[in-house]
Amino acid sequence: MKAFRREFLFLLSGLLIGSLLAGALLYHRTGSQVVQRIRQRMNQRQELTTSRDPRYAYGRDHNLPRSATRLVPSRLSPQWSVRRGLEIERVVTGLQYPVNLAFVQTPGDGPDSPRFYVAELNGVVRLVTNSGVVQTLATGLLNFKPALAKKSSETGLSGLATVPGSPDLILTRAALDEVSGLLYNQIVRLKLSADGRQLEKTEVIRDLHEFTSTSNQIQQALIGPDGLLYVSVGDAENHQLSLDLGKFGGKLLRMTLAGDPCTDNPWYTEGLDEAPSQFVFAAGLRNVFDFDFDAAGRIYAVDNGKNIDRFMNLLPGARYGWDGDYESTRLNALWTWGPVQNAAPVGISILRTNTLGPGTLGRCYVACYGRPGELGNGVGKSLMEFLIDPKTGLLSEAPTEIVKYRGQRQATVLGLAEGPDGLYFTDFFGESDGTPETSVASIWRLFHSESTLYLESPPDLELAGLNPVQRGERLFHANCVQCHTLQGLGGHEGPNLTFLMDELPRRLESPGYESQLQKLLASEQEFYVAQRDRLRSVQQAQSRDRVRVWLRHHIELPRFDNPFSKMPSFQEELDSGKISDLIEFLMALPTRSNDH
Repeated sequence: MKAFRREFLFLLSGLLIGSLLAGALLYHRTGSQVVQRIRQRMNQRQELTTSRDPRYAYGRDHNLPRSATRLVPSRLSPQWSVRRGLEIERVVTGLQYPVNLAFVQTPGDGPDSPRFYVAELNGVVRLVTNSGVVQTLATGLLNFKPALAKKSSETGLSGLATVPGSPDLILTRAALDEVSGLLYNQIVRLKLSADGRQLEKTEVIRDLHEFTSTSNQIQQALIGPDGLLYVSVGDAENHQLSLDLGKFGGKLLRMTLAGDPCTDNPWYTEGLDEAPSQFVFAAGLRNVFDFDFDAAGRIYAVDNGKNIDRFMNLLPGARYGWDGDYESTRLNALWTWGPVQNAAPVGISILRTNTLGPGTLGRCYVACYGRPGELGNGVGKSLMEFLIDPKTGLLSEAPTEIVKYRGQRQATVLGLAEGPDGLYFTDFFGESDGTPETSVASIWRLFHSESTLYLESPPDLELAGLNPVQRGERLFHANCVQCHTLQGLGGHEGPNLTFLMDELPRRLESPGYESQLQKLLASEQEFYVAQRDRLRSVQQAQSRDRVRVWLRHHIELPRFDNPFSKMPSFQEELDSGKISDLIEFLMALPTRSNDH
């Protein structure tokens, strides 16, 4: 439920400076040190355990501490809510299905110099200048007619990366084999003019001669600190590819910028020429949309599962276990979502500077796409913050939402990149009403700002046209996730509600709770004398009716049967109808018996 309203004092300047210096010591390493650490890891093939550590892999309650977070409406962009101390603004618009963006590493000073590039799903790359003007760099980058993206289409352009020391771009895409009529994956280099404003040549780095599907195609490409090219490839909706080292699908690949395999790759074998295993860095993945390197050269990635998504650290020579069983995507994960409230993580960025304010250096941010094409402010459609321990590489806290879409259109969060003045992301569908013709997407900038520090919580949601469970779900995400976790999303200040409908009925029917009711009914304390009608109504109700009655009283006045409850009352903030909707959503949550 909603966290208590608090105001936080700023840290003393001396403490702040000390923390920044400590951050610099932890994160700012020389390039040679990072490369050396990567090479050391490459020499040690990782055979990860298949055990399911309840903290990091399999447990539904990840057992990590969490900082309570309150989101407030953006002053500049009211369709978004942000964590206090952050602000969000639209940078450019007029795009169609932007899937990724990449910043020029050393931009020119002129107003017409390229600042960043944007890849659109349907075969177009655009450049955005320092003055904010959108220009078309290249069109017709697909050799097939792309379908208009309605809900889950992901066929077309995908990964985009700038090449250090060059104006060029690396691009990944699906391509059509004209003989068979099937799709395959391709990595290309866009050779640009010296000023980065003109496409001079498209050069194929590597064809992955293996047919893919219209979903789970090739995804992100990045050039690592070692100067080598890393590319994530989806499993083409065929899990058997993921664990087969003779296939590219379901892998993270590592190669030179010329497209040749690296001789120190984990499964490289002399004499196998260009077999897929020569390129494989890590296997057993399903659909890694994005990944990024931290300052120590570690790779963190987000993998879209079938029903369970995961956040993970990719190690050389490691197999991550995707075998078609959705539970297998819990293996060797640092964090998981699902199976009900899928976040669909699709973007990741680890900050190289304090881009989002003091102390944010090294923090990891994940774009959560949510349900494909959903209108309104449903599951996902958010940015989450992950705190990684720089020494162990594990999470030090549970993730928290810092941005959430609150509008009523299809907009979501997809492509994600750190810029010099903020964290930038694409909204993919934009303010579309569900028809491709209305899709006008934008690039947004999230940045540090004191203007939202003291704002109040978001206004009422638009709930018209939804059934009670849908209305209740939106009310839950607007009011409850700051304190309660549900399927990997939310806060830890209150109980984890993932299996509420297993645990609550047992507790309400237990002898201990019956005894508690009797004691409270016999109490002569003024407060509990006033609660006797509520207590009796729970006592007299049976089975699911008892759960329903208890939930209403608990939401209206949490202390009615528990003097130690810290949850605030929602009787004044939610009317009876909204409380009923919230109850319907909670009553519809799955139990362990039907979760599998």
